[in-house]
Amino acid sequence: MKTMHTLAPHRDVLFVSTQPIWPVDHGSSLIGYHLALSLAERGLSVGLCSTRDPAGPLPTRVKQLVIPWPPACDEDVRVFRSGWSGRLLSLRNKLAAHEGIDARNAAGVVGLVRRYRPRAVVGIGTHSVMLLRALNGLPEAELPVTVWYAADELLAYHLTCLRRLPISQWPGRVRPMAAHTLIERLFSPGVDGVVGVSPGDATMLRLIGGARRSVVIRNGVDTVQYSPLALTEGGHAGGNQERDPGQSKSPPVGLQRSVVFWGRLDFLPNVDAVCWFARKVWPELAWRFGDARFLIVGKNPTREVRTLSSIGGVEVVGEVADIRPWAMSGGVTVLPMRCGGGIKNKLLEAAAMARPIVASPRAVRGLGLNEQVKPVVVCTSVRGYVDSIRRLWADGVYAMDLGRRARDWVEREYSWSGAAGELVGWIDRLTPAGLGLSTPEGLRVREAA
Repeated sequence: MKTMHTLAPHRDVLFVSTQPIWPVDHGSSLIGYHLALSLAERGLSVGLCSTRDPAGPLPTRVKQLVIPWPPACDEDVRVFRSGWSGRLLSLRNKLAAHEGIDARNAAGVVGLVRRYRPRAVVGIGTHSVMLLRALNGLPEAELPVTVWYAADELLAYHLTCLRRLPISQWPGRVRPMAAHTLIERLFSPGVDGVVGVSPGDATMLRLIGGARRSVVIRNGVDTVQYSPLALTEGGHAGGNQERDPGQSKSPPVGLQRSVVFWGRLDFLPNVDAVCWFARKVWPELAWRFGDARFLIVGKNPTREVRTLSSIGGVEVVGEVADIRPWAMSGGVTVLPMRCGGGIKNKLLEAAAMARPIVASPRAVRGLGLNEQVKPVVVCTSVRGYVDSIRRLWADGVYAMDLGRRARDWVEREYSWSGAAGELVGWIDRLTPAGLGLSTPEGLRVREAA
C-alpha cells in the first residue's frame, strides 16, 4: 500500500547512522555530533537521525537537531529494496542480514528523505552506506546528493591488525575483513562521494571500495571542552566522554612521573598498544623510578588488559565519568599504537589539553605533522620511548613547551568548524546546485589521487 508522506520543514543536510547518536563514545557518533552542530552554527538546517535510539538523555545543544527514526511503510520498503537492486541484490541482502541490518527498519531513511527533502544526505559510519545506496530507488527528482562519511577504511585497518595477532587468531579476523570489504564493494559505488579522514583511507575507499569520488576531511576536536582550563572554567559536557559507570573514581594528584593512556579497552589497536607498552617499555621506567605510574583508562577492559595490573606501577583504571581529569593528571600522554588506521581522536584531545605526547608513527599517520616544529614526540623503538619519557619527566619547561605547541597546532589545523566547512565545499562540488552557501576562502578539500 502506498503512503503519502506529510511534508515537514526542509533540511539542508540529513545525517543518518546505524549507531546511536548518544553517548558520543565511538568514532561515528563523534563525527556526526560535531559536524551536525557545526553546520547548524553555520546557518544550515540540519537533521541528525539514527536507526537506534540514544542511550540516555540528549544534551540540550543537540536535542533540537535530532529527528526520530520513522517506521517504514510498504512503499518505503519497496523503494529501499529497489535501490539495492541489480545482479548482486541477493548478495547485498545476505550481507545486510549478516551485519544485523534489518531492511524493514532501515527503509525508514526513504520516509525521512521524502518528508524533509534534504539537499544532501550524509551517512556516518560503516553501515550507513547501505542506507545511502537504497536511496537510488527514489525518482531522480527526489534523489539528494549522497555522501558516505566512512572515516576509516576498514580493509586496511584489518590488515594492520592481522599482523599483530598470532596465526591461530587469523581465522577470527578474516570473516569481518571479508564482510567490510564487501560492504565497500557492493554499496559505495552507488553513492556520489566518500569521505576518509586521512589520505591513505580516502584513496583506499576509492580504489578498493570502488567509490566514484573520494576526499580527505580530517576530524576536528572540541578545543573548548578539551582545554587546559576546561575543568576550572566549566567546559560543557557534550562530546567524547566516557559514561559514568556508577563508580566514583578520582585521578591521583601530584604524580610527576606518570604516563596515561585512554580509549576503549576492547578495541584491538588499543589493547595491542597498552599491552606492548606495559610489557616492553614500562619495566625499565618502573625499575628506575619506584614511584612511576602507568594509568590505563577506558571502558570494557579485556581480560588481557586487566592482567597488566600485575606489573609494578601499572593501574588499569577502567571506565570513568570524565576522561579530562585523568588526562590532566598524567605527566605524559602516550599513544604507542602499532596497528589501526584513521586519525586518533585521543591524540587530538590530548593536544587540545596541552599535554606532552609521546606516540608511534602509526598514531600520527595521516596528520600531516610539520617536520620543523613537531607538536608530538614520535618514537620508533623501546629505547626511544624510555628516553623521551624520562626527558619529559625531568624537564618541566620542555614538557610545557611541547604541550603548548600541541595546543597551538590543533587550534590551527583541527577544528570541527573547519571540517564542516570542508564538507560543505565537497557537497558543492558534487552538485551544481550545492547547498547555496559560499565556500570559505582557502577551503582545503583534498581529493584522493
